[in-house]
Amino acid sequence: MVVVETQTQAADANARFLAQLDARLEQIGRRLDRLVETLAQAQGGEDTSSPRRQGAAPKTAGGHLLFLPGSCGYEILARQGPPPAPGEEVPLEGRGTFLAWKVAASPLPGDERPCVYLQLT
Repeated sequence: MVVVETQTQAADANARFLAQLDARLEQIGRRLDRLVETLAQAQGGEDTSSPRRQGAAPKTAGGHLLFLPGSCGYEILARQGPPPAPGEEVPLEGRGTFLAWKVAASPLPGDERPCVYLQLT
């Protein structure tokens, strides 16, 4: 009888835990939706996934950004001059050599610099 009660209690605790996780996931999803909407508005409502948007290099007078993988996620670095072209190697002192695979709009709201997405070679 004690085993059945313990199993029932464990099942109830698991159900409550899963319900809490579902509620938290719902909150995170709503927050993500708001962030995506804010970012789209900041970028003038343009779809950043369109080929026209990805191939366009925004103004380069202020330099460009590098979006690169780091040890704890991704990192954005600001650099002067024109952005490297896709397929071009980009050496970064103390970090290795990266390959530019895409030039797109900056992921930062209101930033008109082009952003070069890099991958480690």
